Amino acid sequence: MEKKKSLELLLVVVLFSGWYMSSSFTNTHAEDINPTVFEIEQNPAFFEQLNMEYDGLLLTTCSNDMNQAYEVWMTLIKDIEQFSKDNGVNLKGVKMWLKVYWAEDGNIDYIAFNRKPQSANISSDALAFMLEDFRLQYKPTISNGTKFSHYGSASYPMRALPVFAH
Repeated sequence: MEKKKSLELLLVVVLFSGWYMSSSFTNTHAEDINPTVFEIEQNPAFFEQLNMEYDGLLLTTCSNDMNQAYEVWMTLIKDIEQFSKDNGVNLKGVKMWLKVYWAEDGNIDYIAFNRKPQSANISSDALAFMLEDFRLQYKPTISNGTKFSHYGSASYPMRALPVFAH
């Protein structure tokens, strides 16, 4: 009888530990492995992987219309600035390279960034946290049913945008 209880207890322990190990493995923080917002120099392999997967371009998504692509990009940069102001994040003096990866439906899947050497006033962690919040609330402005990306520069505060004739 004692042996049967020991076997039952052992079986419970083995099943529980198997469940715990598998749930711990599958629930490993995916964002720690493949974050949705990250500093390029901290995760260059993932950056390159995304570049292969999101091989469409913003310009192509905008039917090769440079003015439209520029407007979409500058609106995104302006929206990031407004979001930061609305949420009490000071971007004054922040200068960065930014690569945005859009899903087929126009939502932002990933944002990669590197602060420029002359950038000021915000830690990489604080910037990533703010960009993640922005990414989650972002409303698509353009899509064409394919994944696409764009790499550009952002400096805050923004200057007045030039107006192009259509």
